[in-house]
Amino acid sequence: MPEMYGLVPERRPVRMCLGCRKRFFKADLARHTLDAENNLKEDPEQIRPGRGFYMCGGEECRAKMQSVVLRAVKGRQRHER
Repeated sequence: MPEMYGLVPERRPVRMCLGCRKRFFKADLARHTLDAENNLKEDPEQIRPGRGFYMCGGEECRAKMQSVVLRAVKGRQRHER
């Protein structure tokens, strides 16, 4: 919104969905992390340690979930070497 109307745009954290690559408010996305055994864990409180990724939950994004997790696991394995 333009500031000339006396309105200030809402300031909330914004994150990108890894499935559709669209930006959403952080509170509107589901956060996921990988545990030590590379198992996918949903993080509803958004407080689990480690790098997490966000998904919006759309049909297209749910279909891409497996490939996103596989990419994350491969990245973690490369990093641990």
